[in-house]
Amino acid sequence: MQALSISTSLIDEVAAQLRRTPFFKQLHDTEHTQFLRLIHMAEFFQANANENILQKGEHSTSIYFLLKGQLDVKLSALDN
Repeated sequence: MQALSISTSLIDEVAAQLRRTPFFKQLHDTEHTQFLRLIHMAEFFQANANENILQKGEHSTSIYFLLKGQLDVKLSALDN
């Protein structure tokens, strides 16, 4: 994954995308400072086609948003 440099246009794009979700729209409308803090604390990455974001069994405390493109979720056969 490639880290994206944070710009005003990227922040505006992310804010617009998040406001399409009822939870984040309400957060924007009622707790605007918290909404902006959330965006400014975020790290932004661009993944290439067929690149893995997380591997099975990996742990993450992050929240991920797909802003553009397509995402496939694939699980290998269940362990017995």
